[in-house]
Amino acid sequence: MKNIDLFNLGVASVFGKCYESFPVPIELYSGIIALEVERKHTENPFANIDGHGEQQHIAECTIQWLLDTGYIKGVKKEGFAVFQNVVLTPMGLAALNRMPSSLSGNTIGDQLADFSGECSKSVVMDLVKDVIAEGIRLIAG
Repeated sequence: MKNIDLFNLGVASVFGKCYESFPVPIELYSGIIALEVERKHTENPFANIDGHGEQQHIAECTIQWLLDTGYIKGVKKEGFAVFQNVVLTPMGLAALNRMPSSLSGNTIGDQLADFSGECSKSVVMDLVKDVIAEGIRLIAG
């Protein structure tokens, strides 16, 4: 799987967890995010077990990117692949509360909170793109 696909699926997992727990801060472990992406979106989740370290690194960079760009706030525990006190920012919450044009009844956040459920890979990828675009629109004013 390409890095950008792993990134988008990692974003979906992080947003889903943060949205579901909002406003309560949570801990995020990059290894768990990577495993969720592998198990949910590969035909054989154990086929790429050797690549898990790389996927965990991508998950860690994904979480850091979401922190750096202002979608979430939290603190990386020094020397560990864990982020503490992670919560959606107002921008992240506003983007996730948006209703996607292709779906009715549920917000983007509701859809991503079901990351481990029945959402297909293509639906998840489209939702993540919508959230990132909405965040950019909010920043641009």
